[in-house]
This record gives sequence, C-alpha cells and structure tokens, in this order.
Amino acid sequence: MKKLISFVLAFALLLTLILPATADTTIKQDSIVQTGSMTLNYTVAVTYTVIIPESVTIDPVTKTGSGTITIEAGALIPYENHLQINISSENYDTDAKKFMMQEKSNSSDYLYYTIKDEKTSNEISTGACVLAADSNEAASVTLVYQAEPTYSGTYTDTLTFTVVVQPEI
Repeated sequence: MKKLISFVLAFALLLTLILPATADTTIKQDSIVQTGSMTLNYTVAVTYTVIIPESVTIDPVTKTGSGTITIEAGALIPYENHLQINISSENYDTDAKKFMMQEKSNSSDYLYYTIKDEKTSNEISTGACVLAADSNEAASVTLVYQAEPTYSGTYTDTLTFTVVVQPEI
C-alpha cells in the first residue's frame, strides 16, 4: 500500500512540473523544468476628442454661416470600428426635409434652413452621419447653414451631435 501511495504522490508531483505556472514561477539551477511563462496585460481605453462649435451665426446678407466639426488625431477606438458623429434636431420638418429655427418671441414662427457638407455640397438631414474617422485618424467637416427668411426676428435651433463608436460596415 505504501508503494501505491508513493507512486501516486510521485506521479502528482511530476504533473505539477509539466503544467504551466499560474502563479509566480521560480526556476533554480536544480529545477527539472528550466522555463517559465507569464501573461502580459495592457488595457487601452477608448479615447477621442471631438470639437463642436458652441454656436454658428448666419450672416443676414449672405444668409449663410458655417462651422467646423473636428475629430482630433490620436483617437483610440476598437479594431474594425470607427468614430461616427450624427446630427439631429427636434425642429426638423420631415415633409419638407429641412431644419427649422424657431423665432424667440413667437413660438409658432419658424425659419427653414438647410445644412450642407461644404466639400460635397450634399444636403444633410436629421439623424445623418456628418463625420466618421478610424483610429488615430484626424477628420473634419465644415457644415454650411443656409436660411430662407420670410419674416424678421431672432431665430434659434439647437443641434445635437451624437458621438458613437460603430463597427465598420
């Protein structure tokens, strides 16, 4: 019986030398196995900076204004993803497909306006992606705002820019 127990213990000891180390590994000159391993971990957080102008004023003579949305270089996002900026407004006329500014003193008076990408002249609607960039990529878009006034007054609208990390399609 002692021989059987000795054999089982010796076999168990041998198995511990073969299995990879899960804690600190100590290797000495008389160790049977002369290798060790460790796991190296490095967690990189999603990091980006997006710059959105606080406000844009539409010139009364040209009836246009512009503002630049920027994704700064050095953005770190997951592999096969991109950083996307979407635009929206509560004051969007889906039938006319135009944004609307509300007159400050008369809530029933609206001024239609459009938003276009300055480079492409493509018109932008609410919910649309206005800018996207990959990891470590800088990007910017200049949006041109063009109003169609009918009445005098001070008109405002609040645009919301939503930044999301999306899988590439």
